[in-house]
Amino acid sequence: MNSKRFLSVLLAVLMVLAVAAPSMAQTQTHKITDAGLIELDENGPVTVTATLDKEVAHPGDTVTLTVSLAGTYQAHTGKFEYSYNMDYLEPIQGSEVAGPVFSGAMPTLDTDNPIIGHDETTGEPIYGNVDGTVGIGFMSLTNAVTAEGELFSISFKVKENVDVPATVSFDFDEHYEFNYVPVGGEVTPVEASGNSVELQIKALEGIFIKAEVDKTNVKPGETFTLTLSIAGDYNARRLQFEVPYDEALFTVVSVEPGAVINAADELGYNNAEIVEDGGVIAVDILTRSGSVFLSETGIIGTVVFTVNETAEGSYPFEITELDFRDGNGDNITDYTIVNTSDEIDGEPDPVVFTAADDRTVV
Repeated sequence: MNSKRFLSVLLAVLMVLAVAAPSMAQTQTHKITDAGLIELDENGPVTVTATLDKEVAHPGDTVTLTVSLAGTYQAHTGKFEYSYNMDYLEPIQGSEVAGPVFSGAMPTLDTDNPIIGHDETTGEPIYGNVDGTVGIGFMSLTNAVTAEGELFSISFKVKENVDVPATVSFDFDEHYEFNYVPVGGEVTPVEASGNSVELQIKALEGIFIKAEVDKTNVKPGETFTLTLSIAGDYNARRLQFEVPYDEALFTVVSVEPGAVINAADELGYNNAEIVEDGGVIAVDILTRSGSVFLSETGIIGTVVFTVNETAEGSYPFEITELDFRDGNGDNITDYTIVNTSDEIDGEPDPVVFTAADDRTVV
């Protein structure tokens, strides 16, 4: 069930409860006006604010959107969404995190990234976008939500083959839902406003060697993919490095070479491989002769991991022991390494609902 359907059903439940129990004691301060609406002491407006972890990104980069809420309010239902440019950005499945604001309610994240198929080789799900929005909804069957703070965060990958420079924006959807639902009264909208935030997308300048995961938050038993890549103008006789991983946390499922290793192999390089070697992912690209050297950009290789059942904590995937040399055998020093990390979350605690004076749970 998607978030829109989820909220519609639960809002209907609350309205039934509101009509069915008009004599129950109220815990919120309110009064019925001539217009039939309920006025609450300092109930809104609230401000929804989106921020990005960077102002400028490049094709292939990851950018994280964080959405927060501030203001004095009481509400039982809500849904806030931000739109994004699907031509330039793709949500990273598994990166979404619900914030603490709705932790006492029933939150549901709408990350606009449903499964649309499965990879024929690995069996891994393939995710696809629908309408270019991400958001969160909630429903509280007991006390009204009043908290301020982070609503949710989610990471996006900037698509590789896009026209740059460009400016894309994340825009607040004015068709939000945010309601106070008192027992015995009418559903009262709570006023909210949101912002827009822009991201500049520019061409890469220089050489970038990256170690990136497709899910920044994983749970025991889940799989995720580490992608090693290189971008920028270069000519290399040697490209060798390692990415250590903790065998107590992760198990390697598969290791696959990418376009860069395949290009080195076609050039007749002596070594052109990516392998797992006892807690290390090793990239070995080397030629001892020749006059045409490797300049291919894109994916060096990919590694699929499973998170072990007892794993917990955070782990960084970092490029180490880099040996990067040009056609003359001299060290290439003008490059940038981009690393990443995975946060391992245990199974979430069950949400416990308790009846309060102003609500009956059925």
